[in-house]
Amino acid sequence: MRRYFRLMIPVLMILSIYYTCMRFDLFGKSTYNKIKGKGFGDLLWAAMLETWWGGWSFMAPTWTLGIEFWATFMIYLIALTGHNY
Repeated sequence: MRRYFRLMIPVLMILSIYYTCMRFDLFGKSTYNKIKGKGFGDLLWAAMLETWWGGWSFMAPTWTLGIEFWATFMIYLIALTGHNY
């Protein structure tokens, strides 16, 4: 579980920066419309849970994080099984 918290904090920071930039339309015209109706609570939900289960309501590239996160658990499980065998 330490891995989850170690990875969640940077994702939360990046999504916060991204959310702030979109709020001020720093990425060009009408970027605010993409997050219209989403608040900071939605951002927290996305950073803490949704990203790790395959969702990506704020940033499309975060869909890979869930796959990478669960794949590391599989690698540790395989390594542990091999070591114990």
